[in-house]
Amino acid sequence: MYVIKDGAIRISVRNLVEFVYNSGDIDNRTGSSQDVARMQEGARIHRAIQKKSGADYAAEVPFKINIPVHDSYIIALEGRADGVISSGDEENPDVCIDEIKTVTGDVGRVKEPVYVHKAQAMCYAYICACEMELERIRVRMTYCSIDDEAVKYFYEDFSFDEIENGSTGL
Repeated sequence: MYVIKDGAIRISVRNLVEFVYNSGDIDNRTGSSQDVARMQEGARIHRAIQKKSGADYAAEVPFKINIPVHDSYIIALEGRADGVISSGDEENPDVCIDEIKTVTGDVGRVKEPVYVHKAQAMCYAYICACEMELERIRVRMTYCSIDDEAVKYFYEDFSFDEIENGSTGL
């Protein structure tokens, strides 16, 4: 879902990537009690992973970027990365965007990040790299089984040029 206000089309990163990659509904509201219970369990697992991630980990980091589209309006793209891991020093920071997803069953069956999940993380990586003027950024996709809480990580490093020019395989 999007909102038009003050000459800006406001849309969340998640809704944008789900719409563009046609893997979801732009109206992602649901109402079944099973969906609500799964979302609550997913949120609990997210918080547990975030809590265990150490002092360099910032959870639920908000990002926003205004993208001029035409003289008369902009796209205000916004969302919250599940986590940002920062290390290094101020002049040479190492930054990693963490996107956490829950799956049912054996997490070992996840052989690579789901396309739309990676796209969401890449949007946050792009916004973060713009804000911090980074030449490189890392993306970590974290998958966790809702059944046994086993975790599997996927890491990828990107240059700013790769992200900006769309040469990341998306």
